Amino acid sequence: MSNSIFERRPNLINRFSKDTKMSNAVNKIDFANLDVAIAVDTSGTMRKTDALKGSPLTRLEATKENAVALAAELEKTDPDGITVARFASKVRIYDGVTSSKVEQIFEEFRPMGNTNTKEAVEQLINLFLGKRAAAGAAAKSACIIVFTDGEPDDKVGLAQVIVDATKKISDRTELGILFVQVGDDADAAAYLAKLNNDLGQAGAKHDIVAVCKLGDLEDVSPQELIEMAFND
Repeated sequence: MSNSIFERRPNLINRFSKDTKMSNAVNKIDFANLDVAIAVDTSGTMRKTDALKGSPLTRLEATKENAVALAAELEKTDPDGITVARFASKVRIYDGVTSSKVEQIFEEFRPMGNTNTKEAVEQLINLFLGKRAAAGAAAKSACIIVFTDGEPDDKVGLAQVIVDATKKISDRTELGILFVQVGDDADAAAYLAKLNNDLGQAGAKHDIVAVCKLGDLEDVSPQELIEMAFND
């Protein structure tokens, strides 16, 4: 695939392809019984070039490299494909897509607009809950990985969506949400820290949120990345 993202991400794809030892996670995840969704912030600020130290890539370009590499590994164990959401002022959901489709999705847009994280996360949670209800005893767990660089437009609304979701699952291993901060926005970091640490005070039944930075992904396998979402 000439000029594709796969030809331009040797560090990431090599790390993702390693046989990495699993972490000492408290909640062990059945990767064969897991649906994964990747949500990508495509707002205007994703044009900035501070995603990774010493890298000329924009925030969106660096996110794209990680998302496509992650999708390529996940599809090896999930033949149904993954779910992808892109969000700025509006949200669009793509369900059951392969890594090649993920790359195509990224080529279809440029960063612009606001940061409607609340709507993206809410739609993905509702999609997951709908699948669980339809599957019954065969229901899968879900991991939602959100790449974002700034505070959401609706900070209170996003927190409430997550709190409400915790009341619709019976176990911590049924749903994990990992927010990956892209760039170094201090307000975004502070808000994500509150999501990570303070939702119990807002009535959350389970702690389903974890947070990391984009640079943290360099040394972890996809399995370890997913375990982070369930073991913060």
